[in-house]
Amino acid sequence: MEDSGFGPPHPFRKFMGYCNDYDRDMRKCLKAERLQRQKANLEDSRRRHAEIRARILAQERAKHQH
Repeated sequence: MEDSGFGPPHPFRKFMGYCNDYDRDMRKCLKAERLQRQKANLEDSRRRHAEIRARILAQERAKHQH
């Protein structure tokens, strides 16, 4: 029976490192995607926090002017 690459490989093959290259490539790709999302989320978070701080500061200034 030929391994189609789909589904779990035979446990002995996995033990012998048969799927390590595939797993390594998959993890590498997923890590790159995760890091890209993480960077975008961090930038968005910093932008949102800056907007919130600006609104709070504007409210404080308006409160002190009256």
